[in-house]
Amino acid sequence: MRFEKLNPLFFSLALCAALLAASVANVEARIYKWVDAQGNVHFGERAPTGQKTEVVKTRRTHITDDEAKDQLKSLTEKSTSSTQNNDLVKNDQAQEDAVVAKRNENCEIAQKNLALLQGKNRVQAEGKDGAKFYLDEQAKQHKLDLSKKQIAEFCG
Repeated sequence: MRFEKLNPLFFSLALCAALLAASVANVEARIYKWVDAQGNVHFGERAPTGQKTEVVKTRRTHITDDEAKDQLKSLTEKSTSSTQNNDLVKNDQAQEDAVVAKRNENCEIAQKNLALLQGKNRVQAEGKDGAKFYLDEQAKQHKLDLSKKQIAEFCG
């Protein structure tokens, strides 16, 4: 049979059948769930007659291009947000590590100062103008108290 000799009615019916088949292929299949008289749970593509059934939600297997673009955009935004959060956590951790290191350094300095101030030797200090002088007993006691407070703050 040649194409030129096809009956127009037959051609129209064939075209309609092809379009109908294509549209049915895009429809999502439904899965039905029911329980038989013995209490067994069944699943099937066709609902049995005379049985109470429920339609089971299934995942769609096909999505449109627009839906795919939207999902990709959403995932990209989530990924970017997650990366930014990770960067913030790393930055916070770096700042926390710097604070701990500075506290440890201050603790060591306060302990060294306390050891010097508790010794019997005279203690030399530097004034605001850069001039050096020796602490008298009252100034030495003040610095000693200050060192103890610093040790409690930085080492405790």
